[in-house]
This record gives sequence, structure tokens and C-alpha cells, in this order.
Amino acid sequence: MGHIVKITLEDTHPPVWRRVVLPEHISFWALHCIIQAAFGWEDDHLHEFTFPRRNLRIGAAAGDFWSDVLDEEEADVDDFLMSHKWIRYTYDFGDDWRHKIVYEKEEPEYGERYATVRKAKGDHFMEDSGGIWGDLEDARIPFDLNAVNQALERMKFSVAESSAETKEMVEALTGMEEVEKWFQRMVKECAEDYNKAYFSFNDLVGKKLEQWEQFYDKWEGQPKEKPGPLTGEYEQMILPGIRLPEKPLRSRGYSFEKRNSPLTQEELLGELNQKQAEDYCKYLRIPAENLNKKQQIAAISAFLQKQPEYLLYVLCQEDLEYLREILALPDGAAPAPPDCFTVHRLVSLGLMDMIMEKKGKAQQAVFCLAADAGYIVKLLTEPLCRKTYQMLEETDPCIGGYILAYGLIELDTLYEWYSKDIKKHVEKEDFLRLVYWHGNFANLFQTVYRPDGTSYAASLQLDVATIMKKRLQYSEHTGYYPFSADERKAMSVHGYNAVYPFWGELADYFYHILEMDAEEGQELLNECFLFVINGSSAATVLELIEEWYEPETLAEWIQLWYILTRLCLHTGLPMLKGYSRVDYGKKNHQNPYSLDLVDEDCEEYAVEEDTALFYMPCRIQQEVMESLEIGDVSLRIKELERLKRKLGIENGELLFLLATLCIEAEKYSKAETYVQALLRAWPEDQSVQMMEDSLTEQIRRMAGILYDSSENIWDMAETADSTYRRRAAKVGRNDPCPCGSGRKYKHCCGKNT
Repeated sequence: MGHIVKITLEDTHPPVWRRVVLPEHISFWALHCIIQAAFGWEDDHLHEFTFPRRNLRIGAAAGDFWSDVLDEEEADVDDFLMSHKWIRYTYDFGDDWRHKIVYEKEEPEYGERYATVRKAKGDHFMEDSGGIWGDLEDARIPFDLNAVNQALERMKFSVAESSAETKEMVEALTGMEEVEKWFQRMVKECAEDYNKAYFSFNDLVGKKLEQWEQFYDKWEGQPKEKPGPLTGEYEQMILPGIRLPEKPLRSRGYSFEKRNSPLTQEELLGELNQKQAEDYCKYLRIPAENLNKKQQIAAISAFLQKQPEYLLYVLCQEDLEYLREILALPDGAAPAPPDCFTVHRLVSLGLMDMIMEKKGKAQQAVFCLAADAGYIVKLLTEPLCRKTYQMLEETDPCIGGYILAYGLIELDTLYEWYSKDIKKHVEKEDFLRLVYWHGNFANLFQTVYRPDGTSYAASLQLDVATIMKKRLQYSEHTGYYPFSADERKAMSVHGYNAVYPFWGELADYFYHILEMDAEEGQELLNECFLFVINGSSAATVLELIEEWYEPETLAEWIQLWYILTRLCLHTGLPMLKGYSRVDYGKKNHQNPYSLDLVDEDCEEYAVEEDTALFYMPCRIQQEVMESLEIGDVSLRIKELERLKRKLGIENGELLFLLATLCIEAEKYSKAETYVQALLRAWPEDQSVQMMEDSLTEQIRRMAGILYDSSENIWDMAETADSTYRRRAAKVGRNDPCPCGSGRKYKHCCGKNT
């Protein structure tokens, strides 16, 4: 049996490809030999095989690579060929000849132990001809199908068998793919369960709370009037030691009323649906596997009355004060709650029911307190409240700091770290109640789980499904980044900019370049941060910014690319367990640019004159960024010029960078060449026009300095002044000289330019 594959030399126009029949069970070394013969290479350079979205390479030896390398002589092609969308074979890391191998179908009747080229298009290329971006007009060698197949027929390969290491790697990759599928099924099932619970919730408690939110919004939007004085009878109803909060202003047409309900807390909790009852049991660690819904509700109510401190995990101090206040009032008018969610929390705990009524044209919200609400509130003694709220004040910043730093963290790990930080023994069940019950109700974070039973606490803003999938791909077996206590505290108090100062650059861009106000700029910064920590590429973050402001000039595009790329490289990510792409790459010998920094679609596009850096292939963006980080400006120019020659095009953003660097290095003649090229292609770009003005000013200033400095450098001054005069007159070097001599400018007044 054989396998038919199509091998295409990437970025060739028109495309150069070979359709080849491979014998089954050959090694990657054999595949290397076949490609060498099929494309006329001479095997004078290094090579390697890589895979899409996998940090795996197969090569001749385990050299200084970014990721794990398998020995090509010990890896069977059949173990990889059909399980990947394509395989890339790169030959000559200087010229960078990249071949994409795509599996097409089986050839059941092929029984040879050598390969055969069935069909081909395009000639061979010469070795050391500069790669696909070089001048290839004279670097072609005619393709001869018969000669190639004769050479291949002489290469007879034995049956290959993967080594134990390779088999282990294949099993690991296969297992990872199965886990991904498993996880996706779990996410789908969770979504279905959530939707069922949500709609069921809306039919009962949710419907009431939705009406309450609409009522509260309307009440808030109405003009208010001052409340009347308290009557003596009203004052006498206040329990000793209870301080009434300041009464909110009344709103015409909307009012609040208090009534006592004949239903107990347990009966009010009975309005929860089955899914919610199960969640309550899970959050409170109540065994409920063999209980029906009625029994679960009874167990929840009994637990909360036996350990009333868990009511305080949900109710904040303002909620409790409001509950005590309206408990002391007779049936009738009641003050408004401190905020909309006070009612949510009281209803969720079965301490209150809520109905909406109309009185003529007016509307009122009626709060019906549970029959045993007074008894339950008495259980919440002052010492218990003080102790519980003090504990929550200590633990919330601790756990919240970890969630902010890592985004997604296993509960076992969080429990271990939490115990060390608190410096006292905490039972695991009590910790889990804190996380599940308090964390979910207080909206501090969300809790999720994997099919293998591993539970996590996660940031509310996190796209958990995507992050978990990327963790499986990149960092499943990597430890967490070692944030210090000071770093976590700084992040909790001052925000992410305290640990990732690159965000200050983006803030400066919003406030000083785009002139956003503080509120608007902070809102956009927060949105950008959410995109980044969810693993978005720099181009995706740009699309978000473009909803607010679209860059108009080359300078703005380049500056945004530079800022956003550095942000995405240096910000700690949940998918990498808190490591930034750069730190993770150093730790695991992996290229940080390969960690979803660039959209996958960009790899398929050729770089054109107007291609923005955001949309260039990953390797091009990496070369540009690494060039800009070189300390010596002359070396920066040299590296960017090398890249420009490699691409073989006059790309606007690369030209702009080169012109800027040349002005910085005071290489004005070279800068002028790049500026003139920019003016021809982008004559309306304001940043190009400003650069031209700046260059003219620099040349004029240099000419003045040289005239004043010394007669010994007169020739240099004359050169600078001549260049300035030519630029001022808008005369090209090959144009007639404006002095009227009839000669070209470069042979007359501009001979020293």
C-alpha cells in the first residue's frame, strides 16, 4: 500500500508542487531523501519537519531548537501523516525553503518500497539562490520527471518502526486530542444544563427578580422627594441598638412595602428548581446523591440554620442591616434596599419573597419576609458577624489575588497556597464551601471542572473553554509561574500595570495620542486586557481598538503594532499558567511567537507593499521586533534592510521604520531614499509628510552647523547644503539642473549630493 501526498513549495507564484506516492511505513529520514530528489535539492543544508499547532519537531538530531525534537530515523511517517492537516518540511534555514506536505488518499495497490512522482508543476530552484524572496529569474533548473523518478527508484527504503520515545509522543498527542474532544463535550453538556437551569429559573424565582430589576431601574430614574419625619409609633418599633441607615429619597409612582409571609425559609427555598437545589448542595458540600429535591431543600435549610455563618458568606453587612431594619417595621411602607442585588441575595437564601403590585397608576414592590426570618437573624450574633466578616476581609484579597494573577487555577493548588498564606489550618471542606458558596454568590469568580474531575476557580471574564483547550495544547504539564506575594498584592491594589508596565505604554497612547478622557480610556484598557488574557492575538486586540479609533497613518499603525505585540509577549496568560509568552518560551525552549501571537491565517498570506505588520507571517513579525530591540541603531538598520531584501518588496511600514532609523542615525542620504519611496506610494499620508519636513529640517540644521564649525569640513557642509537645496527645489537627481546649465542636476549643482 502507498500514500499519495501533494508537496507544495510555499509562497511560489505560480505554485511549484509535486504529487508523490510514498511507500507505507517509511521514516522521516526517508521522506527527507524523497523531497530532496523530487525538488532537485543537493542536501547541503539543515532541515526539519514541523506540525500545525503542535510544539513538536522532527529532525536529524536534537540540536539547539525551541521545542522537543524527535529523531527522524526513529519516527514512522504513518504515525503522523493522516492525523495532521499538513506537515511542513523546511530546508536551508538561511534561504528558508518551506514545503507543505498534504495527505490526499491511500493507494491500495502500490507495493513498491520507493517513491514515485505522479505529477508535477514548476521547475527546481538552485541551492543558495536567496530563498523564495530572492531574485529567482536565473535560478531555475528545468524539471525532468523521468530523471527524478529514476533517482527515486534507486532509493529503496526498509519498513520503519517508531522508537519507544516516538510512540510515547504519539500516544500523548492522541490522548491530548481525546481530552480536547472530551472537554468540548463537557462544555457543550454544561451549556445545555445551564440553559435548562436558566429557563427553569426564569419560570420561578428568575421571573420575579427580572420584574424586580425592571422596577428598580424605573425607580432609580424617577425624580425623588424628601421623606417625611418618623412618627413616634414608628420609632418605638425600632429594636434597641439597631441603627437605621439614612432614608433614601422617595420617588413618585414607585414605592416599597413590607409584609410578613406565612412561608418559612425552607418553603421559600422550595421555589428553586432541581438544578439549583443540586448546586446549593454542591456549594455547601451537602451529600445529595440519593436525595430528591424536597429532601435537598430540607437539608439546605437545616444546614444554614445550624451553621448560620454561611448566610454571611452571601449577605454583605449592608444587606444584613437592611434585613434587620425591615424586620423591625410593621407591615406597610418600607425603605428602598441599599442596592438592586440586596433583594437578589435575600430571595436566593429564602429569607424573603418578592411580588409586584399596582395601586392605581402607581407600582410597588412588596417584600414578604420568611416566617422564621426573625429567628434566623437572631442566630447572626454580633460576635459571629464580626468574626465572619473579618475572615472574609482577609481571604477575599488572598483568593482574589490568585485569580487575578493566574485567571484559572486548580482548587487543590489554590487550597495549598491559601493555607500557607493564611498561616493556619483550614479544613478542605470549609475551604471548598468558601470557594463555591461565597465565590459564586459574591461574583468573585466562577468554578468549573474537567471531565477527569479536576475543579478550578476562574476569573468571571475568562473564556474558560478556549483557555482550557490552549492549556491542553501548551502547558498541561507545566507548573504555575512563581508570582511573589508582593506582585499579587500590587496587582490587587494597583491593577495589572503594577506587574506588567507595558500596559502603561498603551494607556499613554490612549490618553495622549487618541486624547481619550480617563473614563473612556480605562474602559478600553480593561477590554484590551480581557482580550489579551484570553489569549487573543495582537491583530485581534487591534480590531477591538478599531471599534473606538482606526489608525490613519503609517506611524500610528506601526506604533500600535509595537505596543500591542510587546503587551501580548510580556503579559502573563491563563493559558500558560501565569507565564508570559516570553517567560514560557525561555523556560520550555519554545519560540514565544509560536504561542498564538499571530493569527493562523496570516501564515498563508504573502507580504505586499501595503501589508500591515499586524498581518504579516509570524516569522516576519518576529524578525522585525528582534531587529528593533537591537541596541545599536546601525545594526537595526542593517537587519531591517536584510529583511527588506529577503521580502523583495517595498513594504510601506518597513520603509517607514527604515527612514526613521536612518534619521536617528543621521544617515540623511539613505533616509531621503526611503522617504522618496514613501512619498511615491503614500503621498497623502500625514506621517510621511511630517517625516519629509523633519528630514528637510535636519539636513538644513546639519548644513548650518557644518558651515559654522570649520573650513576643514567645507566639503561636508557643501554636500549637506546641496542636498537641502535640491530638496527645497523638489529636484530629482536625474532632472535638469535649475541653474540653467542644461546638464542633469547630479552632474551640476548636485554633484556632491
